[in-house]
Amino acid sequence: MDVEQKYDALCAHMKEVLDAKPVDYDEVKSTAGNILALHRSFPKDLRFQIWEVLLDVAERTEPDFELMIKSQARFSNDHDLKLDALRSFNNIEEPRKAELRQQLTTIISTYCIKYDVAYWQGMHDVLAVLLLMEPQPPLERVFLLYSVFLKTFSRSIFDNSECMFLYHSFEMIRLLLQYHDPQLAMYLQGFNIAPPMYSLSWIVTFFAHDVCQPLLLSIWDQYIFYRNPVIHIFTMLAHLITNKARILSYPSSDLMELMTHLPFDNDNTSYVFQGHADDTAREGDPIDAVCQSLNEELRGRTCDERIITGLVHDGVQLMQRTPAGFVHRLNDLLNDHVTMSSESLNAYLQSACLMPSPLEIYTFLLSGAEHNTHCLHYLLLDTRAPAEYRKAHLRQSRNVTEHTLLNLERIDILVRKSRTHECHIVVLDGTDGRGEDRVCDQLVELLLKKGCRYVSRVVGGFGRVAKLAQMEGKEKELIATEEEEKEAERRKGAVQVTQAAQTGQVGQAPQTGEERREIIKTVGGKKCLLYDAWISNPLVRHFVCKKVVKTKKEGSDVFSTTAEKEIVLTQAFLFVIDILHCAVEGYATIENRYSYDSIESLKETGKDYIYIVIKPNAEGQRKKLLFYVSNRDECMAELRKRLQKE
Repeated sequence: MDVEQKYDALCAHMKEVLDAKPVDYDEVKSTAGNILALHRSFPKDLRFQIWEVLLDVAERTEPDFELMIKSQARFSNDHDLKLDALRSFNNIEEPRKAELRQQLTTIISTYCIKYDVAYWQGMHDVLAVLLLMEPQPPLERVFLLYSVFLKTFSRSIFDNSECMFLYHSFEMIRLLLQYHDPQLAMYLQGFNIAPPMYSLSWIVTFFAHDVCQPLLLSIWDQYIFYRNPVIHIFTMLAHLITNKARILSYPSSDLMELMTHLPFDNDNTSYVFQGHADDTAREGDPIDAVCQSLNEELRGRTCDERIITGLVHDGVQLMQRTPAGFVHRLNDLLNDHVTMSSESLNAYLQSACLMPSPLEIYTFLLSGAEHNTHCLHYLLLDTRAPAEYRKAHLRQSRNVTEHTLLNLERIDILVRKSRTHECHIVVLDGTDGRGEDRVCDQLVELLLKKGCRYVSRVVGGFGRVAKLAQMEGKEKELIATEEEEKEAERRKGAVQVTQAAQTGQVGQAPQTGEERREIIKTVGGKKCLLYDAWISNPLVRHFVCKKVVKTKKEGSDVFSTTAEKEIVLTQAFLFVIDILHCAVEGYATIENRYSYDSIESLKETGKDYIYIVIKPNAEGQRKKLLFYVSNRDECMAELRKRLQKE
């Protein structure tokens, strides 16, 4: 059975379930999920019934609906509502246009009276979508569904006269975009394009101003199936990121126009935008300032109904990769479970990045990545002073100091590691008032400028996570102390001596302390080097490079360069490592390792190349190495310094 046949069979089964009395909610939900998995859209003739069941209004009635309609006349003269009704359904022919406008005014007026709320622009956009559904349901059913839809997805939008919900939402969108795509976020910031300028109509109309009706209904199918208003915010985020290439390449002079009319790739029709006359704009209305340039002709566009958007699915994936604590706060905001104030808004305004809770970090460390199926791996960066870090720190954390910040190459190593493993970078700041916060601020700013995704910060850092571990009696599992590390270092030294004795190498010179810190591990038959062997060691230098390799092609020598590698210069060895293809997290594959006394000659060649000749081996063969090094002169100086010591 092919996909279309499966879809038809599911739709037939759905019709049977909907016709049964009483309707089995669980069966509708299950079948709806299977339909969306295949087609991401409900069948047109069953859509409204499915929505009613999923929003729990299928069995409800509104016995006083006719009476309420009669009493709504006093509200239907609301000036703002009349204006919005007059600019609705412009693409519909008379007399149907007048009928739809009257229905829109009646239902909104009835809703505002019943729930004692003021009319907000945006209410009419949501209702217009329902009234244009084919076949049009009875008005009483439309009223019930409309009421529950607003209460489910717009609870805070239309119940807050001070726009606090919108202001909070804008800041959360800013932080989310910066978390998931800092390059795009900083690009828009560079042109002073902030979320209020492009996301306002998305928030209040659920894309009703921006998408043709068939595509919009498929998006709403998925919203109603999940019945989670947070999904809408992340779908907006996915829409932005999907358009990243278009945004970055668009002429800067027209960028604002693009952002306010950002197209949906699935919508293959042209856009129709006509500004309203100036006298229809309401002075001081933040929503009208954006919506006045849009009109209902957009809904008259046609699009290929076979093209179903995957945008909601992309949004769900973004949500799953967001710290759960932030998603919970966003959910509380959307469901009006928290008090919004200027103080809470100011806290978001001052946030440079997302701030997960210490409990979230503690839970992840305790359970491990394997029990967090949708979560990223955590890369914990502790910005406390080295002395404090050595006393006690989280076992999986790394110390980043002012010295580390001065060495951009070490930051580049962190950046590459985070990209390779898609790590959630958690910066643990200090609270002892001696400058650790400044280091934390600089580190966050630096990582974001370098385009690192998934950067967040835990205020209070190690101290707050450690308190949770102490309360639960989990210190030994999660916290390492200086004494433990020294003991581990002694054990490693003893193991190395034992291994040397077993392999007959006892006559060799003992390793230096620096060499012992170059922890090498065999993984999958490959030698690997611990990141910490150079990332936190001021005596180790490393440089980005590319190896030049020679191959034969049609009888001629052909030279090419490899992917980026790292030359790591320790006190005793020159390593060439592959950091982009790590065997396990925390280790980089060693491609070459040479002691300095094995280097026969060293010279600069070309503009940025280093040519190294290794002394003959037992068979009398010399190894010749050619590297492209971006910081060639500094690398050569370090190599010569180490060769002189030998």
